[in-house]
Amino acid sequence: MVSTSPAVAPGATPTTARKVGLALGALLALANLAGPFVTPDAAPGESGPPPVVLWAGAALGVVALAAVVVTWRSGSRAAARTAVLTLVVAALTALPAFFAADVPPALVVVAASQVLATAVVAVLVLRR
Repeated sequence: MVSTSPAVAPGATPTTARKVGLALGALLALANLAGPFVTPDAAPGESGPPPVVLWAGAALGVVALAAVVVTWRSGSRAAARTAVLTLVVAALTALPAFFAADVPPALVVVAASQVLATAVVAVLVLRR
């Protein structure tokens, strides 16, 4: 019989900072998941995120949310890294909003918030 050892010591409790990071990560994942359903269509003369980017963000949101739940329940470092990685990839899809000329200011603020919140999640979840 093969025994497996957990990624963290049994009985180890996550820090408050890690719990806050995971909660914020779950909120970001839910926001990514809701993206295709709540993002309004671009007005004439303005651009917004293409549908493929919104649906990719939703898929990343599902993976991130699952990884956050596994991390919260088990303390798995691999799941924590997966959650952060998927949130970082989702945040990278928001970067074109800073460089396109015809993006509405509200979407630029949303993109900036997502990038900043992802950085906070990464620091809180991955630090030891």
